[in-house]
Amino acid sequence: MVRPQEEEGFDLTLESDKGRHMSARNGDHLMIPFQCELCHYRNLKKMDPVGDKEDVTLLRAIRRANLDAFWSREPGTVSSTKRDSLKLSKIGLDVGLPSVLPVMGPFPVEDSLGMGLAVCMLVRSLDKGRHQCTLQFESVRKMRSAFSNCWHASRFTLTTSVMARDTRKTYVTSCPSYSLWFERFIFGMHKRMGDVVHQDKAVTLDVVHKVIEGLEVDYLEERNDGAKEKIADVAVFVLASFLAALRGEETLKIVLGETKEFYKEGQSHGNHKHVILPLRGRFKGESGESYHLVVVTAKSNSGLQIGPWIKRALEWRERRRIERGFLFADESGRRATLKDFDGEILERIARVQSSFPELILSSINVHEEYVLSRSFRRGSNSEALNRGVSEATIDRNNRWRKVERAGARKAKLQMRDHYTEVLVSLKRYLEYSQAL
Repeated sequence: MVRPQEEEGFDLTLESDKGRHMSARNGDHLMIPFQCELCHYRNLKKMDPVGDKEDVTLLRAIRRANLDAFWSREPGTVSSTKRDSLKLSKIGLDVGLPSVLPVMGPFPVEDSLGMGLAVCMLVRSLDKGRHQCTLQFESVRKMRSAFSNCWHASRFTLTTSVMARDTRKTYVTSCPSYSLWFERFIFGMHKRMGDVVHQDKAVTLDVVHKVIEGLEVDYLEERNDGAKEKIADVAVFVLASFLAALRGEETLKIVLGETKEFYKEGQSHGNHKHVILPLRGRFKGESGESYHLVVVTAKSNSGLQIGPWIKRALEWRERRRIERGFLFADESGRRATLKDFDGEILERIARVQSSFPELILSSINVHEEYVLSRSFRRGSNSEALNRGVSEATIDRNNRWRKVERAGARKAKLQMRDHYTEVLVSLKRYLEYSQAL
């Protein structure tokens, strides 16, 4: 058997202590259900290993899984458990009790602990990641959920029982991914791998201004109608995402009809000209389709204006006699995806980098570091903080769905009624976008 220190692929050295996760400690077997590599191999394959390449890989992965499970507990905990267990045994013998501690085995010849799933997760963890040479824990752990879902959809769901009282329910399951050993393994694996957080690069306010300036020049020079409409759509996407701090997938849920309905009213509103961004669709954490009215200022303190671009986009829809549906949609009415905007917007950010290197460092790979789903939101939040916007205001702007679900929006209000409610607190709604 290959020593753990010689195992290829599974030797991760993120821990400052090189000995951690590399070998077992005296007493580890008292902390979790333990079976050796050979026993687990027999549980999984119902045969002895023959020594081929597949067997070597499997046995190495089993050892790695056992070590991860062991190292879910710190050395002090292991040593104290071992010491107290020895004392229990000695005291028991002194008073004539032959066996105080429970029998440690044997286990049934089956994979009741989840070793098969653990092996697959470990092998999966060696795949190339997006930003690292291997995958991160957060990407690998999803396999556990997939296994659990499949388990409870299989015939084994018949072993699941329910404990209920009033409306509260607790499910008792024999799924291996919820076993004590597997809990220890997941925890130990996470401790070994750690978390390398790679945040999407924030699009700054200066970059947004340069992108919009470039779009304005291209729009005025372009002669092709389809290309002009696409430029207007890109500008609306950029400004809506930044001014409202929306995630990219949320921006794509702006609907056409209500945008057109509220546009003129917002532009003619007294001291607080604004633009309504009506979102409709399925939102995470909500059941069924919902709508939300997000309000942004017509002109921010730095000079960003979404109104003229919204007007252009609406005019192009009128020319094509499109009245309803999503604002960002193809000829068939299918709602656009982030891929439809990804190339165009990232290319324009790259142009800003080339023309204004003081705004984006040349060492940054725009197509790798910027992501439409979060880069505009992160940049918006950062700029708001820089401009003195209170954290309470930022939180209120970013948690609009949570606030509305809590009761700020009555469940069965029509869009028009909801807009009337928004007008009552319009100044508060505009505090965030106005500061940008």
